[in-house]
Parts: sequence; structure tokens; C-alpha cells
Amino acid sequence: MKLQSGFIQFPLMAWGAIGAGVIILGLGLALKVQSARLEAAQAELSACKIRYSEVLGQISRQNQAIVGWQKAEAEARERAAKAAKAADRFLEAFRGTMGELEQARKSKPVTSCPAGEAVKFIREGLQK
Repeated sequence: MKLQSGFIQFPLMAWGAIGAGVIILGLGLALKVQSARLEAAQAELSACKIRYSEVLGQISRQNQAIVGWQKAEAEARERAAKAAKAADRFLEAFRGTMGELEQARKSKPVTSCPAGEAVKFIREGLQK
């Protein structure tokens, strides 16, 4: 048998083994890259889950604050309605009193003023 030198001196099985080795190395490298991408995606997903739970908590606190503000608004409206009713009652009473005073001003006194008699008595005493 003659020794040959050159590119194709391995038997076909050897070239198949080399090709399979290259493919296995390539697949191993692809597996490493995809594993790294998977870990990065999982880290990003866990960060998103944490941020999502934070945002949900913030939304929950805001909703509780809104409910509190709505209760405060309802209480304030109720107090304002009561105050408006009290002011209306006071205004009615004030107008009634003003009407009575206006009528009293227009009418003449029925009896004489007792203070006028006392003043008259004192003036007479001073003149003597």
C-alpha cells in the first residue's frame, strides 16, 4: 500500500467523526449562548415581576387614598348641607325679627315710657 499525502487521506469515517465533532462543538456553543440568554431573560422576568408587584401595591395604596378622599368629600358635603340648612333657618329668624322690629318702629308705643317719668322727676328736682 502506498502512502499518499494530501488533503483527502483520511477514510470517510474519520471525516464523518470530525464533522460530527464540529457539529457537537457548535451545538455546545449554541447551548451555552442560549443558556446565557435564558438566564438573562429569567433575570429580566424576575425584575419585571418585582416591579409589577410594586406597581400593584402602589395602585392599591392610591385606591385606598381615593376611597378615603371620597368618604371625606361625602362627609364635607353632608356638613355643608347641614350648615346651609342652619344658615337658612337663621336667615328666616333674622328676617322675621327684622320684620317685627320694622312693625314696632312704625307703630306708636301703647304705654308711656317709665324712664321718661324718672327723667322728668329728676329734672324737676334739679330745678328747685
